[in-house]
Amino acid sequence: AKVYMAASSLPIVVLTGLDDQSMALEAVKRGAQDYLVKGEVNGRLLSRILRYAIERKRSEAERKQIEQMKDDFVNTVSHELRTPLSIVKQGISLLLDQIPGPVNPLQGTILGTTRENIDRLTRIINSLLDVSKLEAGRVFLKRERVDLVRMAVQVARDFEALADQKKLKIEVEVPKEPVAAYADPDKVIQIFTNLVGNAIKFTERGSIRIRVEPEGPDVRCAVSDTGMGISRENLPKVFNRFEQFGRSG
Repeated sequence: AKVYMAASSLPIVVLTGLDDQSMALEAVKRGAQDYLVKGEVNGRLLSRILRYAIERKRSEAERKQIEQMKDDFVNTVSHELRTPLSIVKQGISLLLDQIPGPVNPLQGTILGTTRENIDRLTRIINSLLDVSKLEAGRVFLKRERVDLVRMAVQVARDFEALADQKKLKIEVEVPKEPVAAYADPDKVIQIFTNLVGNAIKFTERGSIRIRVEPEGPDVRCAVSDTGMGISRENLPKVFNRFEQFGRSG
């Protein structure tokens, strides 16, 4: 690790007296491009190893450059989109509040739909930024003592109106006493919100259930619904980026 920090721009080949595969993998994991075993080195092998090490290092540098360009592009585009979106949303909100003048029901419906889609586009932009930060390892958790019961109840209340529109019931199964955890409250709320929002979106009738269950030193939080669910073949894809599945039951 010290060698890598001192010469991170150079290809590194480790020379060792141990023909140990696990040691070689550990060296590569720590930044080396390859390794050689003492007593087994000859001119031809050394030439090949060094040539491959240089190519691997060059590929690594190019990949990092492309990743940085991607991050810069996402950040720039996201920033440039947020400002006009915010202005458009403010204008639509003023019209819906009828500050400039009366709005008939049809106009109100169209404006409301437009504002909802602006909010959706804003969420997509935020998701792009979140993914970019996750991939770059720039997501930092601001952990503190939180009450998961209070958070679950809060999220349920936030979605009551939306659930009522679809005639769905939100059920909260939590202990009577607080359940403490050491976590980032914003991230916990974000996870609950994403899961409950998705459950409402893909549930046509029935209910959405939010559970908080202490399990020894740990806590299990779960969101379930009576919607169509996810087919067995699609389950391995659930955590892929921006993955969406068909609406067939």
